[in-house]
Amino acid sequence: MEGEDKITIEVLNILFKILQNHKFENSIPEDIIEIIKEYIDSKRINVQLREIKIPNKQKHFEIGWDQDNLLKDLLSLSLKLYEPHKKDFERIHIGTKNKWFLDNMKFEGINTELEIITEIVLNQEKNLPGFEYFYEFNNEGGNHHSGNLLFVSEVGILAIIGVNNKFNYIENKKFIKNQIREYKTFANNRFGNKFVTIIGLYASYNRNGKITLNPVDSFDKMIMKKVKEFTKEKQEMLQEKTSNKDSDSSYSDSDSKEEESDSDDDVVIDDNSSQNSFFDFLKSVIKFIIFILLLDFIFKNYFKKEGIE
Repeated sequence: MEGEDKITIEVLNILFKILQNHKFENSIPEDIIEIIKEYIDSKRINVQLREIKIPNKQKHFEIGWDQDNLLKDLLSLSLKLYEPHKKDFERIHIGTKNKWFLDNMKFEGINTELEIITEIVLNQEKNLPGFEYFYEFNNEGGNHHSGNLLFVSEVGILAIIGVNNKFNYIENKKFIKNQIREYKTFANNRFGNKFVTIIGLYASYNRNGKITLNPVDSFDKMIMKKVKEFTKEKQEMLQEKTSNKDSDSSYSDSDSKEEESDSDDDVVIDDNSSQNSFFDFLKSVIKFIIFILLLDFIFKNYFKKEGIE
């Protein structure tokens, strides 16, 4: 589709930052702005790219948009772009999980923060659907950003989960959210354009005593929701394709058996035809022999008697 062939991970990264009203330290390259405009113009959805003029500041942009359709389309594009990176994500996931288990064997006694992290890691699919790759962790108590877990989705979105055993205290929630936002900024600077976007979450207990993951702002909540929906739709499509493939395979097997049956019938018909031809020939021979014998009998008994008389 027009405009999509120019979309790269870097372009998506900048586009997602614009969606978050990110304040860029440096101006966005004009060629990237043109690519984004061309892509948006090609969409049949209500999207507008607007420049925000701020005195004595660099150019800033914001997007007025149909959130659902645009995000779904962007995630589809991102899925294709990150397809070559899946094996790297899988390799990192296995290595990180192994390292996490080995490192946690060093801790002794009860550690509430560690228990929370363990629950999230061991039930990753349930707690964070769509973010299937365990990318990195940090649970050293002395670190300022203690208890951070990093997960990546197959569409190239990085989720940072901040864990703190004091998060149920209301006065600490604001501090914890700000702490995660700071780490998001740090991660953005660290990873650059490696991921299309980064979202922040913090863990808490719900009324039933179960752990829940809560986005730090409305945009992160929207992205988390769309990744979950996108992953679910993709899985349903794969299941449907598999079901159709199995159905086609059963039909193919049935047709093959019918063909084999038809082929066998043809062979039987050919054998019968051959046998019938042989019997017809044998009958003809027998008839001929009988005819000869009959002539011989007539000759001996009729013509000889007349000759004697």
